[in-house]
Amino acid sequence: MDLSALGPEELSRELRAGGIRIIVYGLGLVGSTLAAVWLRFGAHVVGIDRDPATAGRAAAGEGPAGEPLVSEAFRVGLSEGRFRVVPDEGEIEARPAVRFLAVPVTWSDGRTVLNYLEDAMEAAVGHSRSGDAVVVKPTVPIGTTRRLARDAAARAGLRLDDDLMLIYSPERISAGRAVLDVEEHYPAIVSGIGPRSTKLAEDLHGLVARAGVIRMSSMEAAEAEKMFEGVYRDVNIALANELAKVADAYGLDFEEVRRASNSQPYSHIHSPGLGVGGTCIPVYPWFLVDNALGRGLVPELTMTARRINLSMPEFFASMADREIGGLRGRRVAVLGLAFRGDVADSRLSPTYDLVLELLRRGASVIVHDPLIAEDDSLRAMSVALTGDLGTALRGADVVVVATDHSAYRELDGDSIRSMSGGSPLVMDTRHVLRPDRMHGIRLRQFAGHTQ
Repeated sequence: MDLSALGPEELSRELRAGGIRIIVYGLGLVGSTLAAVWLRFGAHVVGIDRDPATAGRAAAGEGPAGEPLVSEAFRVGLSEGRFRVVPDEGEIEARPAVRFLAVPVTWSDGRTVLNYLEDAMEAAVGHSRSGDAVVVKPTVPIGTTRRLARDAAARAGLRLDDDLMLIYSPERISAGRAVLDVEEHYPAIVSGIGPRSTKLAEDLHGLVARAGVIRMSSMEAAEAEKMFEGVYRDVNIALANELAKVADAYGLDFEEVRRASNSQPYSHIHSPGLGVGGTCIPVYPWFLVDNALGRGLVPELTMTARRINLSMPEFFASMADREIGGLRGRRVAVLGLAFRGDVADSRLSPTYDLVLELLRRGASVIVHDPLIAEDDSLRAMSVALTGDLGTALRGADVVVVATDHSAYRELDGDSIRSMSGGSPLVMDTRHVLRPDRMHGIRLRQFAGHTQ
């Protein structure tokens, strides 16, 4: 079956009937979300993941933490016989398929790590038949999709855009709302290696993206679009951190200034804080650096922004050291391990660097998070993680609010004094706490309220 020859109605009918199968390589947040979106559409989906724990959770109808729509879709798909999880595509019967590659692409030791994507591309192309499609989802440096697919297709004896449709459509999701981001919140960015692939990309994504589809002129343009999104946000957050430091030095409330500045439609200053976490914003600037240096360019602003955001944990540890008159021997309770409020995701969280800086200054540290129960990285530092605020605050000399979890907005001076047994210094790096509720507490908000 030539998928590119089908119109949207025929695609829809075949997907729902199981004549065309959706196969998702990688069942992390992105892959699980894609599988769930297509299950909710009514398609027949196969999830592939080599990690036994990840595969086992999906096969039991359990999606990533904090994504209830994913788990619900998995359970419905399993009960209706439309969802399977296997470690390798060789375990299922051949059928026309769209293969989504949703494996991680990271940055380590000064280079882009493509191992997972290279392996997934090789496997997906190797299992493809004439007329099938491969869709690449992770954010990658410019030129990656074309290069990896060209090499894999040559080894498989397939011609791209003739025998095999190749699509690049970057994921655009945030933890905690992933399914609705795909279905409702954002247009799908699509591109193809040729006209047939591009047509299929538009028709396919148009079935599930109610916010519409934006067709790019090339896969390289689509790769750049997603990368530039992340770089913009990293640079803007770095600017906010720099401006907030100036406001702090003058005793100004940065939020007041920011809101007034953003009343002008050309100003869109982001919020400052402890730093930038997750596997997107802290990583994509390095992809841009890689691309730029490869063409003889030095992206100085991008690199400076990265340095500023990476420096924020040290900045706050130094602030705490000054405010308390030395951290050595002090007990510090860090509130929040997740990189963003109300998500159970600590990947590349700036809290880790804050903990290291506090330990380096001789403090005793305990971390609280209402959504994360265990963490190997903290365990390796011999730092306790607890979900009980009373345990975290007991005996604390310093409390640092590192993550903007909703649970922390309910804290007040009386509860902090009661749980800590004293009157600790409270440092709010995210403007979470309400100063009017911090009676009897020494509150230090970054570029905000001090009492």
